[in-house]
Amino acid sequence: MKMPNLQKIRRILSRKEQLNILIIIFLYILFTISEVISISVIIPIIGLFIKPSMITSSETLRTLYLWSRVADPLSFLMLLVIVAIFIFTAKSIYGIIILYVQQKYISTLNIRLSTHILHEYMLRPYEFHLLNNSSVLFKNVNVEVSQFTSGYLSNIILIVTEAIVLLGLLSFVIYLYPIVATITILCIGLVVIGLNAILNRKMARCASDRSFYSELYYRKAMESLQSVKEIKVFGVYDFFLKQYSKAFGIYMRSVIKSNIIAIIPRYFLETLLFFCILLVILISAYNKANLHEIVSMMAIFVIVSIRLMPSVYKINQSVTLAHYSSNSLEIVYDIIVETETTNKKTLIPITTINDDESHIRFDNISFSYSAGQQNIVNNCNVTIIPNAITAFVGKTGTGKSTIIDIAMGLLLPQQGSLYYGNMEITEATVDIYRTKIGYVPQTIILIDDTIAANIAFGLPQTCWEESKLNLAVEIAQLKTFIEELSEGLMTVVGERGVRISGGQRQRIGIARAFYRDPEIMVFDEATSAIDVSTEERIYKAVKKLNKTVILVTHRPVTLNFADVIYVLDNGSISKQERYVDREPLLKHDYVLGA
Repeated sequence: MKMPNLQKIRRILSRKEQLNILIIIFLYILFTISEVISISVIIPIIGLFIKPSMITSSETLRTLYLWSRVADPLSFLMLLVIVAIFIFTAKSIYGIIILYVQQKYISTLNIRLSTHILHEYMLRPYEFHLLNNSSVLFKNVNVEVSQFTSGYLSNIILIVTEAIVLLGLLSFVIYLYPIVATITILCIGLVVIGLNAILNRKMARCASDRSFYSELYYRKAMESLQSVKEIKVFGVYDFFLKQYSKAFGIYMRSVIKSNIIAIIPRYFLETLLFFCILLVILISAYNKANLHEIVSMMAIFVIVSIRLMPSVYKINQSVTLAHYSSNSLEIVYDIIVETETTNKKTLIPITTINDDESHIRFDNISFSYSAGQQNIVNNCNVTIIPNAITAFVGKTGTGKSTIIDIAMGLLLPQQGSLYYGNMEITEATVDIYRTKIGYVPQTIILIDDTIAANIAFGLPQTCWEESKLNLAVEIAQLKTFIEELSEGLMTVVGERGVRISGGQRQRIGIARAFYRDPEIMVFDEATSAIDVSTEERIYKAVKKLNKTVILVTHRPVTLNFADVIYVLDNGSISKQERYVDREPLLKHDYVLGA
């Protein structure tokens, strides 16, 4: 592994995660010792099998024989066989435990990195999400992180640990059996196939869990990224992060189980082969057979076939897989270290602002989405008065949605300033400013949950307030619709609200915005799918609340509710209309959606 890659891994991992890797390596060192001990116990058994007189010629064997108090040398041999069986069984169980520890470490790291990157994306400026494909972001959150942890880092750890085991056993084998150590033996696969048939049920269950929860965490991640506007405005990052982390955690537990099941045949085969070899020893001893050739064959199977060749195979395979997955290291490193957003902001508390001071003011604001392009908003000067409805109209492409995004603090001006009262909206103040805003977009993003969960967006059920839910439902004119549903507010709306109409989705979006009782309401074509009579009832309810309302619309009838109308042309305010002046304005084509 190249030193630059090692440095990148160290920067990606926390100190605790780096320490856990060292602990895993130490456990494998102990496992190597257990491998040597398990092989060493065969030596006296083979010696007694070939030459029973060793029980008197060897000081160690004679002492053990006398200490055991068995009746005869054959009984002593059987005792050694029982001890060997216990040691090999314990070693195999220890190997499975180490595998679990390693897989648990990889899965925990996977969850941590994946959740961290999702968090980073959700905290990125809204402009970042406008310029990047959400499917690519999801691939980085899920596929690339899994490729790094399971495909790259896991194989690097496997190379190191298997190399330790391999070098330890080679040193021991070369010392004892220099000739046998150079011989290649055949691999036995029938036992593994038979065992796999037994484990098929458990593996099928794991496969089912993986399929279900992979779809679940994919959906939670996509909902988080697709709802990034609402999440930013309402500040409900934790709610979506916890839902994603929980689903992904269950998915990774199923991966652990499947990996454990997949590796059990190897340990079972090792144990079974040693059982068979020891059984041959006992049978041969009772039959007093000539065992010279049998001993040589057993030495080959014990020393080489069972342990050395699998280690060589794993190392070769891991080198290939680590090389294949090396690009994922670069991607994860770039996201977490080089391009990680700085989220530590000095928050400036908002002092109490009187109604006549809580205006929103655009001071000579200009904005473009990329350098070199024409400004979408150009030298805009607007004052949005409090407790009134202010409408923005204009032809498509004149900058209405961009002005709305700037008004909500989703986009910060590149030139000029945005003020709320006397406070300038900057990176230090924008998060607190957003807590005062309710937002209703034209396309409402609904999560696959109940109507109540969609209204109380981003809040766990234990925090729902019935009085707020009922008030929001009243304002959004949803009461009659909900009363007709057998499950009421607990009716599930389906993915992206496919089980209800567009107008009902928009009204749920309106209820969502009012649930938090914001000071400022932003309607971006929020009633375009709602019939005129229902829209009228909604705006009458809104007016009674004395909220500061900003709306964008192409429907002339909607402008009847506005107190002030700004006409946009090429990103600038070309005209301002008061209520008494609006009759000529309603006849223009840019109001009708041209």
